[in-house]
Amino acid sequence: MACLKATFTAKERQLKNYDSATLSEMKLFFSLYMAMGIVTQKEITDYWQVKYPITETPTFHQVMSRNCWKSIWSHLHFVNNATAIPRGEPGHDRLFKIRNVIKLVVSKFPKYYQATRELSLDEMTIAFKGRSTLKQYNPNKPDKWGYKAFVLSEANTGYALQMALYTGKTSDTDPKAVPGSVTLGVVQQLVSPHFGQGHILFTDSYYSSPAVADLLFANQTGFCGTCNANRTGMPHDIRPSNMPMKKGDDPAFRRKVLMLACTWQDIKRVTLLSTVDNNTSSSVAIHSRASSSGTRNILKPTVTSHYNAFMGGVDTLDQRCKTYLFPHRSRKWYKRIFNHLVQAAIVNAHIIYTRTTANQNRFDLKVFILEILHHYGALGQIPQPPRPQILDDRCFGPGHFPYQASTQRQCVRCSAKHVRKRTYYSCNICYVHLCLDAHEGHGIPNNCFIAYHTPP
Repeated sequence: MACLKATFTAKERQLKNYDSATLSEMKLFFSLYMAMGIVTQKEITDYWQVKYPITETPTFHQVMSRNCWKSIWSHLHFVNNATAIPRGEPGHDRLFKIRNVIKLVVSKFPKYYQATRELSLDEMTIAFKGRSTLKQYNPNKPDKWGYKAFVLSEANTGYALQMALYTGKTSDTDPKAVPGSVTLGVVQQLVSPHFGQGHILFTDSYYSSPAVADLLFANQTGFCGTCNANRTGMPHDIRPSNMPMKKGDDPAFRRKVLMLACTWQDIKRVTLLSTVDNNTSSSVAIHSRASSSGTRNILKPTVTSHYNAFMGGVDTLDQRCKTYLFPHRSRKWYKRIFNHLVQAAIVNAHIIYTRTTANQNRFDLKVFILEILHHYGALGQIPQPPRPQILDDRCFGPGHFPYQASTQRQCVRCSAKHVRKRTYYSCNICYVHLCLDAHEGHGIPNNCFIAYHTPP
């Protein structure tokens, strides 16, 4: 929270009489901000709608007023514009409005997580259609307009390890100190913190080249990826013009020291480059209309299966980030980037949580976000519902009353009597789940909550 601040103009002070939002108010603000990714409405004002209750979300009223939330969101910024280097002068950063948050968040990603051997490098598009000179167009992505982010992730889980936003050819993603292409500089910038740790990097043809493979091999890092056959350093005899192939032909391999080049005619021509694979192939049955059995066998290179198994890390991260992403638009371009940074941090935290928690106690991503809201205090601000009438004239201990938890679990008293009964209700002090209905047929005449708190 150190770099987050919301200040108010004289006009906004009429809505709430303070100059700066407090830390507790910022926590409640971000609680509702994350909740909007789970409970989606067409407009932000719909969460506080009173005239048409069908769209109202009552919890939002109890946590923070509409005017207060919108004032903080409108005036949320992350840098002092007066101290920034003006545009056109040496040293100007095109991402200066969000750079502090990028450094703060991304620097924490590799600090608290030890990645497995396989890493994936790919680009992610942060969707944005507003006015911005940083906006890119990529027709091959689901979000065709937006900001291009180079992301290094763990291949298995999608955990984001490093991230850099593209800001043009003269940006920090194109270091002039690195000889070669722009992509060589991107690879060195993102992967260099992980050199010498025995990782294997998987990339697509945008980043792959013999120069990248040599750079990684020199730093004790493996490489595997699709590659353009016309790249500098690739064998000339496996280019399509020199080696025509048709579907069903055996793959061709070429080797230079530990670097293996493979070309294979699948649905289309595929060329791969690897420093960790050999020239083996396996027989695979595929569908074929021309065959009487409906299938035919082909030789598939092992390097292809290896690549397909570990290339989708960034796609997994992108998919999970968009599941509960803040859904509302903003004219301020840096807020769109901020939304993705927050969601990437939440997804990373959930991956750490699942890796350190037993299977039977794990929450999915949605419940994990709700638990964050609970710890931020948003759920704690909501008045507890009145106790059921059946409990009003009972004495089962001071301060003990049931509340509806976010997860359903086994009733502890029913379990003691070998009865399977799951319930959402829990004691606010004992933190055990207890059902509120009686089970005469199972020998439990009173409801479990009263019986549990009644002295024998």
